Amino acid sequence: MNFYTAPPGTTFKALIVNISPGRVTIRIDGGGNFTARTLVLPDARIGEESYFRVKSNDMKGLVQLEMLKGSLQERQENMVQEALQGANIYAGEENIKLGRVLVENNLTVDAENLRVLESLTNPSQHLSASLAKLHEAVARLAESEVQHALAEILGPPERMYLALENTRKPLGSYYEEVNETAERMLAQIKQADRALQNIQETLLGIRENLSMIKQMTQHVQYFQIPFVWQGEPKQGELFMYDKSNGVIALDTANLGRVEVQTNKEEKRLTLKFCGEKNDVLALIRAKSPRLTAALREKGFVIEGISYAEKNERTTVLSPSPAQPSEDNRRYSFDMRV
Repeated sequence: MNFYTAPPGTTFKALIVNISPGRVTIRIDGGGNFTARTLVLPDARIGEESYFRVKSNDMKGLVQLEMLKGSLQERQENMVQEALQGANIYAGEENIKLGRVLVENNLTVDAENLRVLESLTNPSQHLSASLAKLHEAVARLAESEVQHALAEILGPPERMYLALENTRKPLGSYYEEVNETAERMLAQIKQADRALQNIQETLLGIRENLSMIKQMTQHVQYFQIPFVWQGEPKQGELFMYDKSNGVIALDTANLGRVEVQTNKEEKRLTLKFCGEKNDVLALIRAKSPRLTAALREKGFVIEGISYAEKNERTTVLSPSPAQPSEDNRRYSFDMRV
């Protein structure tokens, strides 16, 4: 969000850095510190987060804010309800959940963002599934100059996936490569006929999902990980709730959905394996000594491994499976696979 060009009515969450008569200095995550005019509420405290609404903006650096009343949770709920109502969107349970995530990340609650965010919870629209669909669609095209050009840009299937056996490519760099490929293919088919519309829709979906993943850095660090394992494309997800708690999720052909809840304090590690079937958990339990030995070789101290049956998928809408730490604001890290 660009603070000094935000139109009246824009709502957002920010950290209160300083309070002075008629003014407040705030820190917007990822955007730096800003000072604006406002009537500061009596219960406002430096170092606390609050929700604000832009009352006026002359677009020349003079911004007047309104501090929203109520607890942080009450303010968030009111913002979501007002945003859905203002966008003429039904305030059903699912839209409210999606709206909370958008508000938490200072993203606009509108139909487009709701649709893209919802797609991140759909396994059929995971990057891995979208890339597989893309390769199949290009392969089915009749031979032509366009087909050859698209196939050359896209390359072989393994090029667009992370080969976990032999690479440690940073995810940010990988996402940039996928997005660049999508942009080049969209440019190539811009003047093509209706036969290429399904490819265009898939490419646009990939681009939208990557954009949303890039912006979702406050509520939860979320990554989709298309990778190749033993020659086959697979899909994985990584959720980081703070510096200690996260979830690694894999969708497998034979074992179903397997999730690992992790808690790490320095080199002390606690793991909880969650699967859809008890026999799958029994198999994982039988193999856990090998995992424990491998982690110990890396210097980790294993404080506990547990197992639980779990049928509900973890998504970007799910609450943290563990109590968050005191500082669960956004942080940065170099995640390599």
